[in-house]
Amino acid sequence: MLPFVMSETFPLKQGYEARVKILLPPDQPSRSSSRSIPVLVKVYAGPGPQMASDEFTIGYEEFLVTSRNFAVVSIDGRGSNGRGWKYRSAIYGALGTVEIDDQIEAIRQVIKKYPFLDARRLSVFGWSYGGFAAALMAERAPEAFFKCAISVAPVANFQYYDATYSERYMGNADKAAYDASDITTNVSNFRKTHLLLVHGMYDDNVHFQHSALLIEALQQNDIDFDVMIYPNQDHAIVPRNHLYHKMTSFLDRCAKH
Repeated sequence: MLPFVMSETFPLKQGYEARVKILLPPDQPSRSSSRSIPVLVKVYAGPGPQMASDEFTIGYEEFLVTSRNFAVVSIDGRGSNGRGWKYRSAIYGALGTVEIDDQIEAIRQVIKKYPFLDARRLSVFGWSYGGFAAALMAERAPEAFFKCAISVAPVANFQYYDATYSERYMGNADKAAYDASDITTNVSNFRKTHLLLVHGMYDDNVHFQHSALLIEALQQNDIDFDVMIYPNQDHAIVPRNHLYHKMTSFLDRCAKH
């Protein structure tokens, strides 16, 4: 059976709206259900793809919903595509700011509206810009707001990323603007949010240097975390079955209890 799909909008600050897509187990479409289920936020949040679209997909998220009884929530706020320049331009010169705030605010509202979504078992997962966003969401939310976080191939600081991309979206921003979204400077929340960090060592898009910087910051702060490194794998991480098995076992251990 396929997931039960809901699409909604939620108000954000300054007149913006978040588009939200919620995947639910097929046997739990009722808003009044007494059975609480764990929640995974699938985040990208950067310029590019829309996450809360009507596109039909069968992938890892659908597996989690139908086989592991998770709810999966995808959110498009400021910075997202397909909604005009007002939304796209909101993060110009300020990557890692309002788009992160919108993700946190939207999931707060979703959980408040649907009590069967268990706020005590809330996780976040993202890849590439989404890995960057997942780490920042865990760092910026209140302590233990997210029980678990999975960050795959995250950008640690856009100063160290592809200049063609960084300068396109950061413009003439100074060093302070780059440092404001550095995921290595405020890692204390990972004492209460269990992190799985994943990266391919041959990644020629987001170089392994980015995860190495985050690993160093976590170790210097004596924070326990999980890490899975893939030698000779690039940004795509081809042995996807192994990665998905690792992510599933991590979520089963971290988020379901």
